[in-house]
Amino acid sequence: MASDEFEPKLIYLAKRNPGLSRHDFLKRWRRHGALGMSLPRWKNISRYVHCDALHPTTDAAVLNDEYDGVGLIWHRSAQARAAHLADTTSRTTMERDELETFSQPIVNACLLAREEVVQRRDLTASSLTKLFYFSTSGTQDAAGAWSADRIESRGHVVNRALAPVGADNRGLNFKVVEEWWFEDADTALRAAVVLESRQRTTEDIVVITNEVLLYEA
Repeated sequence: MASDEFEPKLIYLAKRNPGLSRHDFLKRWRRHGALGMSLPRWKNISRYVHCDALHPTTDAAVLNDEYDGVGLIWHRSAQARAAHLADTTSRTTMERDELETFSQPIVNACLLAREEVVQRRDLTASSLTKLFYFSTSGTQDAAGAWSADRIESRGHVVNRALAPVGADNRGLNFKVVEEWWFEDADTALRAAVVLESRQRTTEDIVVITNEVLLYEA
């Protein structure tokens, strides 16, 4: 891939349709994903991940408990992203299904970003927990803060928001979405508590998740 080319990454915060329980939402979300992968425009996608929100018991007001997951969709190129949007028949089908799955259309809860891999995920670990930090101000110097607590991440990605172009709307107003992987949910929660102590703004969002890879080509 040339230096000026990249895979635009769509990130969306998933909040379930109020008529669904958390358990039923996960099954419904997978059905929504399967529908998307069955449509002709899926040829524009290179990778697709569902990150199911975990809700560990904590007294700290650190996690945004109202969210049920984070969806990640990598497009093969900027041209593929444009072609994806241009397929209005597939888009109408997916938007109709979104109404049965989520509390609002994805277009109102997403942003498009350019991904930067800071620390490659440890592929030797059989199971890792992911911490998302949606930031209105920029990247967090988290590693330095975590070192004092002997918290070690097993992977780190920075997603820098892109300005919307034409019909490519963006519903989330964040500058950066950071992703860290940790050994387990307890470690991720400890890391999230440290972030909470760093005077983050009230608009920032922190979500702890499992990661489910649905498609990669």
